[in-house]
Amino acid sequence: MIMGSYNFVKIGKLNVDDNPSTATKYGIRGIPTLLFFKGGEVVQQVTGVKSKAEIKKITRILILKNSF
Repeated sequence: MIMGSYNFVKIGKLNVDDNPSTATKYGIRGIPTLLFFKGGEVVQQVTGVKSKAEIKKITRILILKNSF
């Protein structure tokens, strides 16, 4: 389910209880888990509670590193 789209970034949310096969497919073992995709492939996985500042930092690094 797509929750929002900002320029070139799409944000979605998935209930792993309702979608256990998807959780298994991506190796989700803890909640919350953030998956960052490029071209349909996971380029980064972050598990556990993170601050807004930490998420911004990770996102900036990924954008620079992967030229999204």
